[in-house]
This record gives sequence, structure tokens and C-alpha cells, in this order.
Amino acid sequence: MLVARRQELALVGRSIRTRRPIVVLGEAGVGKSALLHAAGDCSGYAVFAGGGLQTLSSAEFLPLVRALREPLPAGDRRFLAGFVADRVGDGLLILDDLQWADRATRSLLPLLVGHVRLVGAIRNGDRDTRIALRAVERAGFEVLDLQPLREKAALELARSVRPWLGNGDLRAIVASARGNAFLIEHLGAESDVSTTLALSLKARFDRCSPTARRALAALALLGRPAEQRVVPGAATELVEAGLVTREGKLLELRHAALAEIAAAALSAEERRTVHSGLARALGDPAEAARHHAAAGEHEAALAKALASADAADSIGDRARHLALAASVAPGGAERDGLLVRASGALHEAGDFPEAERLAGLVRTDEGILAAEGAFQRACALWSLGRADEAVAVAREALELVDGKAGQLELRLRLELIGWDLHRGGARRTVEDARFALALAQAVQSEEARAHLLLARSLTWTGSLDEGRVHFEAALERAEGTGDLGFEFEAIVGLSMNACLARRFPSARRVLARAARRARLAGLRSWELEFRWRWAHVTLYSRGRYSATVPKLRACLEASAFGRIDPEQIHADLALALADTGRLAEARELLQDHRARLQTTWGRATNTLVRAEVEWLARDPARALKAIVERLSIDESEDLAQVLAMRDWACADLGVPSGDPGFTATSGVSGSPWFALFGKESEALRLLATPGREGDAEGLFLELVDAWEGNGFRYALRCLLGAARAAAQVGAVDRARQHLFEAERRAEAEGMSPWLARVRGSLRVLGVRRPLPGKRTDGLLSTREREILELVGGGLTTREIAGRLAIASSTVETLVRSSMAKLGAHTRKQAAATASGRDE
Repeated sequence: MLVARRQELALVGRSIRTRRPIVVLGEAGVGKSALLHAAGDCSGYAVFAGGGLQTLSSAEFLPLVRALREPLPAGDRRFLAGFVADRVGDGLLILDDLQWADRATRSLLPLLVGHVRLVGAIRNGDRDTRIALRAVERAGFEVLDLQPLREKAALELARSVRPWLGNGDLRAIVASARGNAFLIEHLGAESDVSTTLALSLKARFDRCSPTARRALAALALLGRPAEQRVVPGAATELVEAGLVTREGKLLELRHAALAEIAAAALSAEERRTVHSGLARALGDPAEAARHHAAAGEHEAALAKALASADAADSIGDRARHLALAASVAPGGAERDGLLVRASGALHEAGDFPEAERLAGLVRTDEGILAAEGAFQRACALWSLGRADEAVAVAREALELVDGKAGQLELRLRLELIGWDLHRGGARRTVEDARFALALAQAVQSEEARAHLLLARSLTWTGSLDEGRVHFEAALERAEGTGDLGFEFEAIVGLSMNACLARRFPSARRVLARAARRARLAGLRSWELEFRWRWAHVTLYSRGRYSATVPKLRACLEASAFGRIDPEQIHADLALALADTGRLAEARELLQDHRARLQTTWGRATNTLVRAEVEWLARDPARALKAIVERLSIDESEDLAQVLAMRDWACADLGVPSGDPGFTATSGVSGSPWFALFGKESEALRLLATPGREGDAEGLFLELVDAWEGNGFRYALRCLLGAARAAAQVGAVDRARQHLFEAERRAEAEGMSPWLARVRGSLRVLGVRRPLPGKRTDGLLSTREREILELVGGGLTTREIAGRLAIASSTVETLVRSSMAKLGAHTRKQAAATASGRDE
């Protein structure tokens, strides 16, 4: 069949050799599977081949299980991706029929790209084709659209299959098949090649014995390869007819097109009879339940589906079985109860649209059951991003409960509190959270979660000590349940509370321990979140750019597949890049991400960081423009940081701070950390007030102490403010001492824009410094100096990477950062400057 697909075979082969993932898209019978398997045979690599099955499209990881021939272990997506990569090793993973792959399999594709050789196929025209295509494109697959064969290639294929036929017969076959490779192969067996496509295949089907036709129909309705005992008495005939292949004890239809033809040949009654026979022949009650349902045997289907749900190993399987049970249950409360259970399981499995649909089918007027259905629908709506609808439906459910169902009322209240917190309503949720905690203690349920939500509400409204008490209570209760996910949520909250209370060392220790525990538990997504939070805390409290920038880059690459928020990571990384002189890179990062921002908070953060970058670039006018934009986005609870940046930009421009409606304490919560920004604004106003410069200097120095260990870059900013205040009153020596201290800190962390500001101020005060690049000890990290020495020795990037046992990309990143710090335009110039030589 591949005689006419030489170009496509070569393309897939190159993708396999270069580890570029590729998926073949095309209609049924066009040759997708044959192309992939031929490419695998030619590659020389061990092949692991699996694929989706139409009738088992919701079975978790089925294509991967079929490829590896073993079940996947428990763990999060990153852990499972590592397991698959270990099993495949240097081999080739082929995933066929991805349009029938489950959501869990699709979620692993981005994590496998770059770690295994990976090719796949998607059948065009299926209901889920677009879903599968979007998934592979997001994962970085190249898409090869496999078109029907052109006439010349089709004739070449037909001649290779039926060399005894004349040109007229061959052309008739090609015309009937319309370029479909599978049909070209099989239409040649017909005596009358001029018949239509459907009639040709049906004629071939009709020539089989009645037993063979029933067996073929059974295989079609089964939707997967089957043991011979499931379709007895016809295996030999079907294999000899070229309709079925035999591999070991399994029989499989030659192509999906045959399944459609065989199924279409059945009357409604015949279809029910075949399904009934399959249900009796199958040993798996879950699969048998589906066939009982299709046969109209609802009582048997319900019993087996419920038994399968109780025995299911995965939440995805349980959801599938419950949905089937609900579809065959008699009307009334029993059916509504199953719909509620199925909706909850589907939501937990991540199928939010189907969860919302099933919950919407609940028809009971009975208060509690109706409320449970509304609750499940609200949760699905929230997960679908329809927040306003979710809140409205949840409040309707709360009215239905009307104090009559303690646990359900508690779950509704807790969900609404969590949603309010997510939408920035911390102040109004404190009393709701206190009430929910009292209810949780009364019904002795969900106490850990109630403590957690109250802790979050208290923390964001400034009651940090009380918030910490409730975080610790939540953590203590979580540790007793063995629920690591909830325990980790409490740890995140506890670290956040510690940061706002300016206990950064404590936060870093908590996060480092949690990252190690998550790694040992195989919870890679949580491990990444903790590592990002560690980098975030370290960036703001200590700088440590040589450690934080690589960690932030790694987190950004993984942010689409973990729990971490890409909006905050972009902001953190841009700020770190700007602090270390990579201003153009920081601007580009913020601009590229700006169009993809999805939340008001994300837009506000992006705009504030843009203002910080422009201020560091010595362009206070552009910084002030960004701040005006930021203030137009929202009036969040903590505007003090925004207003401080505005006041620094105004001070550089020599203009008043602007709108008097925004004062130093506007929007400040009780958080001590945010309150320090308000004091910075106050110090800047004192600096602009004649006769108050000494007070300004004193307040700036108090802030330097207050920011120590809690806000590294802000302490540096306040040293600049103290120097400016001292200089304005003529205390030149004191101003120089403040600047010397700022210079020492900026040099130690390679903060070249800050260093430029400091040295500019020193020049005004009569202190000269060498040109940038002549003193490099403080600017460059140990690793950067080591790499530049090797660059100066004439080594290439690859040679340096091999010498130091690091990635080539890491070498390039460190060379670029060194060039930026030293003001060098070439690698050679950077190496010469670092060694103290003239280029």
C-alpha cells in the first residue's frame, strides 16, 4: 500500500529521527495507520504501538496501556509521563486513533513531547476530531494532512495490488475508491469494478456465510479486537476473506470502514440480538453493561454498571459506569440520584461539559435531591469558567436546602466562600467563613477545609496571626487524613501568610520541605508549584538572581501542565530579568504575554511590572503612564505597592505625585508587608516638602531595616531615597555612604540597572567609578566567570557544556547574562572584559 506514499514516509521518518512529534490526519482508509507502522518498521527503533478504541474512548490511558502492555501506576501527570518515557526509552511510541483517546491520555501528550519519539494518527470526520487536533497542536505536534491519492499514485498502488488487471479495470477501481488506499486494495477483488463503493463492499460482506456475517457484526459492535470465543465459528472464513486479521488469540477487523458497513447491514432487531449475545459472552461486567443497555436489557445493564462503578480503580471509569447506570435507570428519584452521582464523578474526572449536562437533567422537586443536582451543576459551571452562573445556581441550591441538610449546606457554603475568595472578596467572606467553621464543627465534617478558608479570608484582610492559627489547624487535620493534596493546599496558605507577615525565611523552609515531599510522592505538579513559590519568595526577599531566574524559566516552561499560575510567573521572571539588566527581554516577555492574560488580576500585575521595568530603564514618564493604566484596571485591596511606584516615577520627573484621591494608605489591607509601600510614599512626600528632608532620610533608613530579609530590591530603593534626602540638605558624606552600601548590594547580585543609578548619583557627588566591565568580580557569578574563561580559551558552546556537564542552553543563557552585565556586544568582548584584557 505504501508504494504510493514515499514522500510522506520520508517525512514521518525524519520526524522520528529528529524527535519531532508528528500526527497524521486523514479520512478512514486513507492509509494513516499503515504509514505510521511502516515508518516504525523502517526506523530501526523498538516500537510501542497502541491506540484509542471508539467504544472505550473514556477509559483512562487506554492508548498508552495498549502500547506499553501494562497498566499505568498511580501518580500525577508528570509522574505518569516519566513512567511512560522510562518504558519507551529510546524506542518509538505510536498512538493511533487519537480521536478516541481519553482526556487523561491527551493531557500527557505535552509532557511526553521532547522525552520520547512520538507519532500519532487522527481520523478526520469523527465527532472528537477537532478536540484531538487541538490537543496535539497545543502539545507541539506537526500535522501531516494525508490527502487521498492522486490518480497517478492511485493507479500505481492498484497495479501493485492487482497486477493481472488491465488499465481499464484499474482506472475503474481508482475512480470508485476516490483515492482511498484501503478501498483501492480491496475493490480489486470484486468482479464488477464499476459498481458503487457501498455496493462493492456490501457485496463482499453478503458473500460471507450467515455465521461469518454475525461474527463480523459482533466485532463491529464490540469496537475492539476480540478473543475467538466471543465470535465463534467464523474466524477462519473471515481471515481467509481478508476482512479480519488474527494476532495470537485476538481477531480484529481490517479497517474501521468495514465495521461501519457491517453495523449498517443490521436491522434494529438484529442489532439488539447481537448486543445481547455480546453481553452474555463478555466476562467484564462493565463492558457487558454497555451491551445490555444497547440490547434494551436495562435491568441487567443497571445492575452491572453499578457493580462496575463500585469496583472501578479510577475516577474516570467510575464516572463512565455511573453515567451508563443513570441512562438506563427507571425515572424518578433513583434516576435523579444516579445523575447526581455521575455528574460528581465526571466533574472529578475533568469532564466538565458532561458533568454540567447530566446535573441539568435532574427533574425531582424533592428539596435535598434537587439541591444536590444544583450543587453539582454549579461546580461544573465554575470549572467551565462560567462563574456568575455558578454562583447563582449555588445560591439557589442553598435556598432549597433551607437548613435541612447539614453536610450539603456546609459544602455549598464552603464552595461559595472559596469562589468569593477567588474573585477577590476576602473582606466579605470572613464572617461567612466563621459561620461555616461553626457549622463544620457542629456536623463534624469538613473542619479542615473550613479552617483553611477562614485562614485565607483572615490573611488577606490583614489578621495574619489569627490566620496563621487557622492554617496550622487546617494542616494538623489534613495530616491526619492522608490527603496530600489538601495538606499541600494548607502549606501554600501557610507560606503565603508567612510572606505577608514578613517571615520569609520561614516561608522558604516550608516550601523547600514541601517540594521534597511532593517529589517523593510522585506529585510532580505540586512539586513545581512549591519550587515556583520558593523562587517567588526568594526573588522578592533576597534577590539571588543566579538561582531564581533559571528556576522561574523552568517553571514557566511547565506552567501549562501544572498547578502554577503563568500570569504570576511571567511577572516574576520579567522583574528578575529587568533587575539584572535584561530590560529588552523583560519588555518582550511582558508584551508577548499581555494578549493571553485571562484575569483582571493578571492584567493588573502585568501592568505594574511594566511600570517597574520602565522605571529601571530610566524612563519615569513611561513608568507613570503604565501606572495610570494600572489604576484604571481595578481598585484592589492593596494599592499601596502601585502608589509607591507612581510616587517614585513622579519623584524622578520632579512633579507632584498626582491624583490626591489616592493617598499613601488607600486600599491598604492590614498586611505589614504592603503597609511598607505606603511608608515609602510618605517618605517621598517628605522629600518633596522643603524642610522635611531630614525626616525623609530617617524614614527611608527605617524602611531599609524593615525591608531587610523581606524585600531585597525595595531596601535598595530606599537606600537611594535616603541618599537623595541627605544630598538635598548638603550632607554629602552621608549621602555617599548610603550610595556605597547600595552599590555593594547591587554589585553582589549583578543588578546592573540599579548599579547604573547608584553610580550616576555617585558621579554627581564627585565619586568616579571605572567604566562598566572593568570590575567584574561583583557583577558576575562564579559560574559566569568560569564559562567566560572557557570562552576566552576558544571553546564552543557544546564543548563548554560537555566540560561542565550542563546543557548547551544553560551555557548560552549564562553567556548572554554576562554580556548584559558587562555591556559587551560579543562573546569575545565579554571574555576579554572579564579577564581584565582589552579586546
